[in-house]
Amino acid sequence: MLHKIRLKPGLDKQSSDTGAEGKWVNADYARFRYGFPEKVGGWSQLVADNLIGAGRDQHTWVDLAGNKYAAIGTNKCLYIYYEGAIYDITPLDTGRQQTGSTFKMVSGDATVTLTTSTAHSASVGDIILLDSVSGVTALSTGFTDADFEDTLFEVKDVPSATTMDIEMASNATGSATGGSTTIDFYYVIGPISQGYGYGFGTNTFGGYTTPLTTTTINNAGVLAAGATSCIFTSTSAFPSTAAGGGTILIESELLLTQPTTPERIRFLDLVEEPKERVMLNMPIQL
Repeated sequence: MLHKIRLKPGLDKQSSDTGAEGKWVNADYARFRYGFPEKVGGWSQLVADNLIGAGRDQHTWVDLAGNKYAAIGTNKCLYIYYEGAIYDITPLDTGRQQTGSTFKMVSGDATVTLTTSTAHSASVGDIILLDSVSGVTALSTGFTDADFEDTLFEVKDVPSATTMDIEMASNATGSATGGSTTIDFYYVIGPISQGYGYGFGTNTFGGYTTPLTTTTINNAGVLAAGATSCIFTSTSAFPSTAAGGGTILIESELLLTQPTTPERIRFLDLVEEPKERVMLNMPIQL
């Protein structure tokens, strides 16, 4: 005998598959209309613009006049969508601006080298905006001032502290050096790929790490329990007295220290319970 099965519209993602008897528990690109599921008709492209970078987040809002906005952030830029158009509102890092930079083109090559008057601190992947371009048309390389004026480029290579490479859509038809432009840098937002984290304090968070400094004990063979100082083979890389000393690791013991001479370090306190002794030539880490 046949029985009519009635399933409630909507998805039940709270109950288990067994507990959600008489309900839909999973779907993909589907919606419910008049109580029955049907496939979503599809997507249509909103704008023809290509955004720079990988999308990270989107925030939408309506202003007091009823205008609808969407802020879209990528790992490279920040955009505003309004009334069918995309606007780039990424702030400029004005402290990195380079004025009076020059161009270098090589015939048959699409790479253009920008030379700055001072160190630019640019990295591969940085987004730059060229402004106040002049003198390029006169170089007769197939490029004009308009090809660079108010145009965004991604830094492809950094040959030196005062040069960076960008890439044009076509090759230069002649070789020349000259012209002038102002280089504005977009703020660096973040990398395109991300990794797992393990909580605050487990990474550098914009800081830097220094390598461990190691040396050996040079103290007549042993370091006896209760010693208040010790002579090491070298303490040149250890924190100075003016810096307030530092912490050293002897086997599993962490000791607060302060240099008293170029080779002698005075122990201020133990961070861990002391052991009996540490033998000669035991590696010491700062």
